[in-house]
Amino acid sequence: MWLLVTFLVPGLTQDAGQPDGAPIAWGWDETMHAELPAVQILLNVERGDWKAAAVVIHDCDRYPFVYPVALAVWQGVFGIGEAQARALGRFMLVLLILLTIPLALYLARRPVGSAPRPRSHLIDVVLLVVLAGLASPLARRYGPTLFLEIPAVVLMAATLVSWISRRDLTTGTGQRARRDLLTGLLVALTFFTKFNYALLLAAALGADAFVELIVARRRRHALLSLLWVAAPVLMGLAWWFVLPVPMGQNAAAEHRLNFMEFVQGNQSHATTPWTRKMNWLTGISAHPFLFAALIVFSLGLIAVQRTRTSVTFLFALVAFVVLILLHNYQLDRFLLPAAVTFWVAGGTSAAIFLRRFPRTFSLGAVALAALCAAFPALEVLGWEPVRLPV
Repeated sequence: MWLLVTFLVPGLTQDAGQPDGAPIAWGWDETMHAELPAVQILLNVERGDWKAAAVVIHDCDRYPFVYPVALAVWQGVFGIGEAQARALGRFMLVLLILLTIPLALYLARRPVGSAPRPRSHLIDVVLLVVLAGLASPLARRYGPTLFLEIPAVVLMAATLVSWISRRDLTTGTGQRARRDLLTGLLVALTFFTKFNYALLLAAALGADAFVELIVARRRRHALLSLLWVAAPVLMGLAWWFVLPVPMGQNAAAEHRLNFMEFVQGNQSHATTPWTRKMNWLTGISAHPFLFAALIVFSLGLIAVQRTRTSVTFLFALVAFVVLILLHNYQLDRFLLPAAVTFWVAGGTSAAIFLRRFPRTFSLGAVALAALCAAFPALEVLGWEPVRLPV
């Protein structure tokens, strides 16, 4: 019952700001940053002109090439067309929701030395986190699009899963080294999907790596592990900015120049009002009140779950939420990394709270559902709410 009143009823009573589904027509970003280079790559490869395909890849120097290449492969199998291209976006959204499950299970682990949580408790965690993602209007809106945010966030989530899971493996072993390399490869893929999101990911992982070195019993092995993580990233950066095979030094110079222009470019835009940012943030959840509950539970995460993984998520909250909100220029889709962090941290924390205080949680869930339903009902009766300027 509490699942219904916490997630499904709010979703039925208010659309939380943004309509679901893809735009009616392809926009500039979808066309120029994803579909056009994808089709160019595919057609050149089909003609056997690999050099021309490489030129297209290296021309993606502001909005990188990983998703266009993925779109090219996808449409090479299923055919070229808008429906086929958008189907990959829907697949990516499903993959993103699935990736929140291992993230939540790692976050829900009890401290080392404690008894593991019962399976019923873990089911609560999975249900709350998955429903939080499924109920998000922001995710449903951008899932079937060709914007780079969804694939970038998928890679960010996969990176966090790999980064956290490597702690289960003994440092200095081949298995740990392979997991470290996989983590670094995922960071590199994130960078070549969306530059600015990779910088946020690097900030979170860098802070967490510093903690890892401090608490490590075998510091030399821990440092070597981090070097394995860094290796694929450094190789990718060297290829793109120093020696972009099969292109030449002119391409490397263009990549460096365009990267710096891209990173600094949005600084010239007008500052987005905070009221608009808060309005967009509510699209993370099915209802503004439910979003407020996710914030409360996310901030209370450290209080209910004092583990090494919760520290990682604390850094993720700062990097994916605070740093994004502090930037002067915003669009609603820029908040998707924050959305995933709130789904996992808030949903996991709520599930833990549920098991500790089931009656309080159930009463709160019923009250929350009543509040979510009350405001649309009052509007039907003619009450006009006060709306903040956006």
